[in-house]
Amino acid sequence: TVSNCVIRNFSAMDQLDKSAAVGISGGTLVGCVISENAAPQYNGRGMGVAAFGPDALVSNCVFDANKDFNYIYEPMCGYGVYAACGAKVTHSVFRNHKQVSNSYGAIYLLTGSCASHCVVTNNSLKTGAGIYIASAGSTVDNCLVANNTASGNGGGIYAAAQSDIVNCTLADNKAASGGGLYANAAGVRVVN
Repeated sequence: TVSNCVIRNFSAMDQLDKSAAVGISGGTLVGCVISENAAPQYNGRGMGVAAFGPDALVSNCVFDANKDFNYIYEPMCGYGVYAACGAKVTHSVFRNHKQVSNSYGAIYLLTGSCASHCVVTNNSLKTGAGIYIASAGSTVDNCLVANNTASGNGGGIYAAAQSDIVNCTLADNKAASGGGLYANAAGVRVVN
């Protein structure tokens, strides 16, 4: 468990598939502020945190203004958190992540991961500026997703796979298409 820390201005240079500040697999990150970290130049995964596995938990954290190195050719995913393989993200704030080229989600959910009771606001990325759901079985519940802007699709949420969006508020998000939600797959359920 890592708790009550400030994790700021870390970077990972010239490495593939690495997070900038923290990587957890089966651990807990709670009550931390993760800000102004920079991800690798190629295939960045989690500019703030990369969380893997059903026992990985990120809770009560603030993610602010994490970034990449302006690398325009490879995708950069999860400016706050990259959550995969059932990782959980709860009661956290994601704000002020900005980038234009090949950027996906302040929260990036993969393979059955979930985001619950989060506030996702003032992010400006290419696709799924607030939350990007990349693969089936992921859930977003009881989240406020507001004032996010995508230069592409999905200002609030971009759902690329079967997923559940439950009891969420999507407000004042903007995008080329799907300001609040862009569902690019069958089986995206929105339940209130």
